[in-house]
Amino acid sequence: PNSHAQQALLESLYTDQSLRDDVVAVETHGTGTAVGDPAEARALGAVLGRKPPLLIGSVKTNIGHLEGAAGLAGVLKAVLSLKHRQFPRNLHFQGPPADLSLPSLGLAVPTSTRPLPDQALIGVS
Repeated sequence: PNSHAQQALLESLYTDQSLRDDVVAVETHGTGTAVGDPAEARALGAVLGRKPPLLIGSVKTNIGHLEGAAGLAGVLKAVLSLKHRQFPRNLHFQGPPADLSLPSLGLAVPTSTRPLPDQALIGVS
């Protein structure tokens, strides 16, 4: 995990500020590791973090990692979230690591289902 590399990639993908503004949630890789999750959160916060916070979640809390199919599961969650205009809660989330402040990064992990605006976009990490 390399936060700087992830940030550079996100900046190259989200070059248009209006696109950045329309992304209200990101389906993250979110493996629950002590190194990977903070690196991903810091990169997302640097590029897409805001007030109100960008929602971040991971379908892995519902179904596990799934190895090679993990990305596909995240895409399916994003599609269903947009279809139903709701971003589901993250199961079993008890808080970020002590050295990671999600509010200061402009991020939040939903612990309850959140409605999505009509024109919302969801990123998939």
